[in-house]
Amino acid sequence: MSTVQAVQTFGKKKTATAVAVARQGKGLVRVNGQPIGLVRPETLRYKLYEPILVVGEEKLSDIDVRVRSRGGGHTSQVYAVRQAIAKALVAYYAKYYDAASALELKRELVSYDRALLIADPRRAEPKKFGGRGARARRQKSWVHYYTIITFMKAECNHQQLPLNSLFGRLYILYCQALLDLQLYFLRITSRIPPSGKKRFLVEIPWRIVNMIRDTSMITFHFADA
Repeated sequence: MSTVQAVQTFGKKKTATAVAVARQGKGLVRVNGQPIGLVRPETLRYKLYEPILVVGEEKLSDIDVRVRSRGGGHTSQVYAVRQAIAKALVAYYAKYYDAASALELKRELVSYDRALLIADPRRAEPKKFGGRGARARRQKSWVHYYTIITFMKAECNHQQLPLNSLFGRLYILYCQALLDLQLYFLRITSRIPPSGKKRFLVEIPWRIVNMIRDTSMITFHFADA
């Protein structure tokens, strides 16, 4: 009774897993039931050729490799498949040829890319609250407060109002509220995507809009009703 020479290996990349079975054959390599030359996307197909090109096609002349992959995305599956193919070649030579040949293949693959035989432990770090990403935090700028103070002093000097008088304080409060309103609308308009700016209508009394436009400090673009 003849026994089939075969080894089974696996490759992993993030959440993608690929299982490769190498057995005696004619040098065929199939991925998910189709030849390796038909794997899509085409831009990632050359990543699957890397373990074959590194060790040489003559090393696979009498070996058939069949790979099944599942999980993850397109890129992760491709990296898992190439790792499974490389590990299958090393395991087949170590089991049915000699340890020296397998060690030589292992050295060639690791010298080209360590990820061909060793799984990549890196993972995407989860997002945290208080920012847009895992490490990025929302920043706080104090520049506009200094701008408010400078603007209020300049306006009081322009209107010839003493800062300590009642009218001066009221004018300072008016300028501060006006600048806060301008900064608020700047924050609103900056969050709207470019495609939605035309449909954006600021619901605000036109008297306040004219007051903001009269200051001529910051140019606002309001959509027509």
